[in-house]
Amino acid sequence: MSSSPTIAVIGGEPSRIHDALADLTVALFASSRNGGTRRLASVAAAIRAGRYRGVVLRVRWLGHSDSRLIRAACHAAGVPLEWVQGSPRDVRAAVARLLAA
Repeated sequence: MSSSPTIAVIGGEPSRIHDALADLTVALFASSRNGGTRRLASVAAAIRAGRYRGVVLRVRWLGHSDSRLIRAACHAAGVPLEWVQGSPRDVRAAVARLLAA
């Protein structure tokens, strides 16, 4: 497996779920209200460019505008998208589903 992240996990504070996902090939991104404001535009561009093979949105901690931005990027690129409420176990299960696809 490649060492570069294949799944983007977006929303909330990445430090709160880092340990639960440490053994998986993921990239964690904060929501705008948690400091990821400028970064999410770059993430959306990377999704459109095919950088990620799947995206997990932690919708409980993600604003509507962030959600729309990422959803549109996934739709444009044909990238699978999983929505979760945000518990580490739910996020881990969503990542596993995307990696298995």
